[in-house]
Amino acid sequence: MKNFISEHPTPVLTLSYFLVTAIGVLYSFFFYREFGISFAQFADLSDFLLVSLVEPSSIAIFLVVVIFTFLAFQLDFLARRKWSGYGRWIENSMGG
Repeated sequence: MKNFISEHPTPVLTLSYFLVTAIGVLYSFFFYREFGISFAQFADLSDFLLVSLVEPSSIAIFLVVVIFTFLAFQLDFLARRKWSGYGRWIENSMGG
């Protein structure tokens, strides 16, 4: 995973920015919906592009998801190293 990130930083950063922007747009959509305002109707292109900077909670949500995913992968790798039966069980249960 570290090799992929270091060898391909542009797609990783682009995907990260896209996900943070999508989280920010969803946050804004649900926030403005509470007031009866259609976010998509009144937003400019710059609003969509900068929503991740305006709503810092979108960055926080993204970081929590990334950290949780990283910890889940680390736990899985640790379990596969410690218990060989776990790795076989996972591979069989996933059809592989």
